[in-house]
This record gives sequence, C-alpha cells and structure tokens, in this order.
Amino acid sequence: LQAVARQYAGDVALFRQWMVENKWEALSKEFVRLGVGNTERMVIAYVFAMADYSDQRLALTILSGVQDVLIQHEVGYWIAMLIASQTIMETEPCNVFLMFAEADAKKFEVSSWRNEAKVMIMDYIALYELACLPDEYSDDYYLLKPVFDTTQTKQIYSPAKYVDLQFVGANAGELDMNVFTDNESDEGGYVLMEVKNNGNTHSIPTNVYCEMQIKTEEGEDRFVRQALVPGIGPRKSEIVRIFLPGVWWQKGVGTMELRLDQANQIEESDEANNSVRMSE
Repeated sequence: LQAVARQYAGDVALFRQWMVENKWEALSKEFVRLGVGNTERMVIAYVFAMADYSDQRLALTILSGVQDVLIQHEVGYWIAMLIASQTIMETEPCNVFLMFAEADAKKFEVSSWRNEAKVMIMDYIALYELACLPDEYSDDYYLLKPVFDTTQTKQIYSPAKYVDLQFVGANAGELDMNVFTDNESDEGGYVLMEVKNNGNTHSIPTNVYCEMQIKTEEGEDRFVRQALVPGIGPRKSEIVRIFLPGVWWQKGVGTMELRLDQANQIEESDEANNSVRMSE
C-alpha cells in the first residue's frame, strides 16, 4: 500500500482505514481512480491473499476489476485461481485440483512464467488430487490409482519364455492367514504372504489385490487393499506385505480373497492359481 501511495499519489492512511473497516469496494475503486495498473493490482491482490488465508474477500474484490486481463494473462489467471482456491480448500478440495488441471492445459496470449514457478504450484496442487479419488478402501480407488501403474507394461506368454506366479503354501485355493502387528504400525498390522514365480522368465512388477469381509459384534464390513508384487526371477519367491488399518483389530471372523495381477498385464502359463482365500 505504501508503494502504491508513493507511485500514484494515494493516501496510505485512507487505504489502511478502509481495510480496517472492511471497505474493500472503496479501496478497489480508489485503485482504479488513481490509475493503478492491472499487473500491480494482481500483485496487490495476491499479497493480501497470502497475508490472510482465512479471508479472501479483499483480494477477490481487487481482482474483480481486472477479469478481462486475467483471461489472457497466464500468470494473472493462476494468481486468481490460487486466491479463489483458498475459499474452497476445506469444502471442495477436489475442485481445487480440477481447476488447476484445466488451467494447465489452457493456452494464453500472455505468459511470463518461470518454469520453476509452475512446477512448484502443480506439485502443491497435486496434494488435492487425492480428494478426487474414491474412498481408499473401495474397488474404484485402485482402478484409478493402482499401487503399481500397470497401464504401460505388458508381459506376453510364449512356450519358450513364460511366467507363472502363485501363492506359496496355497492348498486347494486356501492359504493360512498370518496377521502381524509391530511397534511401527500402532494403528494396524499387516498380512505377509510369499509369492513365487514358477516360470522360466523374470516377471515384471504387478499388484496383489486383497478383499476383506469382516463380521464382528458391530456388524459386517468390507474393504479392499492393494500391494506391490516386485519382479520375481524364475523359480524365485518374494515376501509381499499388505497393511491392514487398525479399525479391524477387534474380535470377529472374516475371509480374505487375494488375487495376483488383477489388471492382467502378465500372460501366465497357468493363471488358475492366481487367486486364494484366507479365513479366520
């Protein structure tokens, strides 16, 4: 405010008074009357927005007078979004991510980005992508965000080079349930299982899908989890660990269905042994 007052012969004391009295419209109109430039008004709005995350009314009021400029000016447009997003971060976090993803694909007449600035903003906004995903314990969650992205990889079967993943210790489609807890996971525990590649070719990484159905005194519930199965050499095995949330550590009975390579990116010589059941 002092810098604007010096450059445009404004009254800094009056500026401050209007701020204290929440007279944002008057302050914004005075900037217009004094001829404060659009770029400077965008910067002023951003400074006020960062000064008080909880109240964006002053910043939004100042920005409202430069909407036509913002549409064409990439940096200004993103400043406006950063300010607007402050008002919805708690109530509409998914929309924060969506509006920046849309802006990232837009073309602007004016752009004066430093590449580092845009990368920093998108790295931060990526945190809000999680709000657009389904519940973490649902099937839909892992369809959108698998533990290991299987969409870009494929392993083709041939008689000369083949993979055959299976759960070690499985008998007639059943596997003993081994559940562990430790001091590092006070809010839950994990299931350990051994996966072996009986093929003659090193397998590519994939996922193991886990569906649990639990019955307790409080009722029945269901949730799903997923864990990475690393690439396994021929005739070798790896221990795979699936974390279970603490809400399930109560007396009850349940079943766990485990399936290897749910996305079917590995064509195996024998896929009949890719699914087992655990009961307790």
